[in-house]
Amino acid sequence: MRVVAAVIAMMAGAQLARADGTVFQAGVGAPGGLTVGLGARAARWQAVAEVGGAAAAFVGMLSASIQLHREVRARGPLTIAVGASATHLGWLAGSDEMVSGTVTTIGPTAQLRYARSRRTELVLDAGPVLGRCRGDCDMRLFVMPAITLRIVVGL
Repeated sequence: MRVVAAVIAMMAGAQLARADGTVFQAGVGAPGGLTVGLGARAARWQAVAEVGGAAAAFVGMLSASIQLHREVRARGPLTIAVGASATHLGWLAGSDEMVSGTVTTIGPTAQLRYARSRRTELVLDAGPVLGRCRGDCDMRLFVMPAITLRIVVGL
C-alpha cells in the first residue's frame, strides 16, 4: 500500500513540475472529512494534495490526501476524470477510556466535474478504496466507498 501511495505521489509531483495552472479546492466527504487542498493542472491531468479533519462529541480525526486524475471525456460543462486517491488519517475517540489509531486508504476514483465558470468547478469524486487500520480497530483490512463533494477554483 505504501509503494502504491508513493507512486501516486511521484506521478503527482511530475504533473506539478509541468503545470499549466494552480487550483485550490475545498470539500467534504469520506474518508477525509472537511478538507482544503492545493494542486496543479497540466493539460488534461490534475494533481492535488489536501489536508482536513472532522470532529464530533468525544471523537476527532485529522487527514492528509493526495489525488491524481486525468480527464477522459468532456462534453459542454461536464467532464469525467479517472485516477487514484490515497488518504492517511489519525483518529482519537472516547471520554473516560481513550482509543486511537490510524487508517490508510488507497484506490481508484472517478470524478464528475461541472464547470460553473472558466475558473470554478463543482466536483463529485467517488470510488471504492482499500483501507488498512492500525491501533484500536475491529477491522484490519477493509473496503469502503469513498465519496467527496468539492469546489475547485483555478488560481
